[in-house]
Amino acid sequence: MDPLAPMFEPRSVVVIGASQDKSKLGYGVARNLIGSGYPGEIYLVNPRGGELFGKPIIPSIDLLEKEIDLALVVVRAELVPNILIACSQIGIKHFIILTSGFKESGDEGKAIEYASKKIADEYRLRILGPNCVGIIDTHLPIDTTFIQPPMPLKGNIAFVTQSGALSAALIDYARGEGLGFSKLISLGNQMDVDESDILYTLADDSTTKAIVMYLETIQNGNKFLEIADNASAKKPIIALKVGRSNSGQQAAISHTGSLAGTDAAFTAAFRRANILRASNTREMFNWAIALAELPEPRDNRVAILTNAGGPGVIAADSVEHHGLRMAVLSTETQKKLSQFLSEAASINNPVDMLASASPETYRKCLRILIEDPNVDMICVIAPPPPLFSASAIADQVIETIKAAQKPVLVSLMGSSLVQDAKINLNLGRVPNFPYPEDCINAFSAVWKNKVIRMQNQSLESYSVPQNDIESLRTLISNYKYDDGVLPYEVIEKIFMSYKLPIQPMRLAPNEELAVQRAKEIEYQVAMKISIFGMSHKSDIGGVILDLGSENEVRSAYRYLELRANEFGKIQEFQGVYLQKMATPGHECIVGATRDAVFGPLLMFGSGGIEVEGKRDIEFALAPITKSDLDFIVQNTWAGKRLNGYRNHPKGDIESVKGVLIKVSQMMSDLPEIKEIEMNPLIVGEDHSGSSAVDVRIVIDVPREKE
Repeated sequence: MDPLAPMFEPRSVVVIGASQDKSKLGYGVARNLIGSGYPGEIYLVNPRGGELFGKPIIPSIDLLEKEIDLALVVVRAELVPNILIACSQIGIKHFIILTSGFKESGDEGKAIEYASKKIADEYRLRILGPNCVGIIDTHLPIDTTFIQPPMPLKGNIAFVTQSGALSAALIDYARGEGLGFSKLISLGNQMDVDESDILYTLADDSTTKAIVMYLETIQNGNKFLEIADNASAKKPIIALKVGRSNSGQQAAISHTGSLAGTDAAFTAAFRRANILRASNTREMFNWAIALAELPEPRDNRVAILTNAGGPGVIAADSVEHHGLRMAVLSTETQKKLSQFLSEAASINNPVDMLASASPETYRKCLRILIEDPNVDMICVIAPPPPLFSASAIADQVIETIKAAQKPVLVSLMGSSLVQDAKINLNLGRVPNFPYPEDCINAFSAVWKNKVIRMQNQSLESYSVPQNDIESLRTLISNYKYDDGVLPYEVIEKIFMSYKLPIQPMRLAPNEELAVQRAKEIEYQVAMKISIFGMSHKSDIGGVILDLGSENEVRSAYRYLELRANEFGKIQEFQGVYLQKMATPGHECIVGATRDAVFGPLLMFGSGGIEVEGKRDIEFALAPITKSDLDFIVQNTWAGKRLNGYRNHPKGDIESVKGVLIKVSQMMSDLPEIKEIEMNPLIVGEDHSGSSAVDVRIVIDVPREKE
């Protein structure tokens, strides 16, 4: 049984803090609950007693004689802990706390919320809020909020929000657009019930066909991923995650750390959980409408039916922009269209019936396009026609669209001249949007939802003996360092254990040892400056390549020592690293860091010195799945280049995938690692392998040097 069932399907509800004062939230909550048509028993509690909306106000919780499923708490924050205790003693276990004044208001409020949470844990209470708007269910029906009535229209979209302030505005907007909801849930401070708990409930809710979520953060990343993965297999989930900026991010040592902001982790997490991420509020609801109402397309070929050329071209451009395909109409379809369209009309895709198209012409052409096996989705565009009413067109196509086994969306372009048509389509439950781009964008969501549910989400792993892992952890913990950056000799041991390809480097603290190391490597060598605390050597010209003689090595050493002095780093100068020159190949970057919410996060893209400028990167959660592995390789220019794009030779993609799998496993095995970066990872031609030329590993808890 769903542990939140008494909260969403209560047989009885009590409003604690119900008020006769119309300026109080307790009045609004009682008004909405009673006015919603809720079929269960309703009780009102306030020490002052009296009567409200024809119901007696009970002066004390102790006087409640019947079993209560749900308590709506609308009292001052400081009273809430005692209210919870009193309610628990008479068997109430589920609460919605609508009052503010908790952790969002300062230290005193934090203390009250902490005390309330302790009581909830002790008495095993389930609490939505505090500082929330509440729950609306249009099907039960029940309205536990204080939002100005009327309730939203009945529909099949559930809206979950971490912003109570959005609720009233969006409900009013949705009502004007003819958009209905099954449920509206405001989460508030999430002291107990969080977004994952709500997803668990909505996954099996028979009145909900699509779930939309406005998110500012996620309480528990692993819990969310597990529940969302299960829920998205049952119905589509669309998320609008705000707070994309990384301005608050702490400085990171590696490129990976600086580029892998919180937003990248959320994008990767949503992809892992098969959640569609919307970029704005309108897109979120447009997608939800389409996913809740439209049948699943067989493929991604779009046909466009219009009475004006310009909007048809706009739609066609949008099709390509969103990665869909313009359908190539069959010869039979074109023949049928030509039988009743004028010679000036276009029977290709987009089908332009011209401005004189009648409502009957719209219906006939639409039916022909639906019957074409080359067409998977259809966008019907209807600017105000010069000879007919837009509502007449809507009336002609409604039944055809509802009977279709293919997704059909209507773009009603205009305002007052198409208003009646919009009302008719809404009443007929035919999704419609004002602009053709909105229709195509919604089609892209419908198609993506099908694609992501077909992805192979099985995990990729690489096994390292447990004894080796324990030895590496001991090695890391015993090493003393200030900046958290492991020395190259430790990195090489880690890489050897995971059979990761690495180009060995040897430290030379003085000029004579530099010459000796170069001879041991047998030239051609690269020389890299070693300055304590400096991660990116190229920033000060600290990398010199292709040194082929003793004189060149001595000259390069002296130059790098001089560079250290010029930058005021001579005290931190530790010498140079010598490394055999790598065989030329594709320069990529592979990295990983730890996100505070979702844990290890992998990165892949174009490497070299321009990595931050190009920002040709994609991210995936670790442990990585087969579909994520393919995604981050295929959706970067680096990956396309490795596939042999145009005149570029094909690179060893399987080698790169192997590196990513091993790094993914390393981040799981060695929690001490905060960041790892290989830049560049030189990838040779097909089947020739790859090699990490420069590697940095940063440990989470630095130790001071002894």
